[in-house]
Amino acid sequence: MAELLGIELNRWQQLVSANDRGHVPALRDMGASEKEIRQIRTFDRQCQGVTLADEKAAEISIKNNAEILTPDSSI
Repeated sequence: MAELLGIELNRWQQLVSANDRGHVPALRDMGASEKEIRQIRTFDRQCQGVTLADEKAAEISIKNNAEILTPDSSI
């Protein structure tokens, strides 16, 4: 969209855009440092209203409910 409007994005805006398109792999493709990736991902969660309590609850839920499926597992 920025290109269509003739707007040049700064580094932060480019990273936010990459994160929106492809998350961490897209950020790495842009050459983002681990620090930049952490900052962008933290900013993304904050913008979505995700709290530390939400993240902890998700971790616990995954730990308590995840199953390892094999090719012969019934889904």
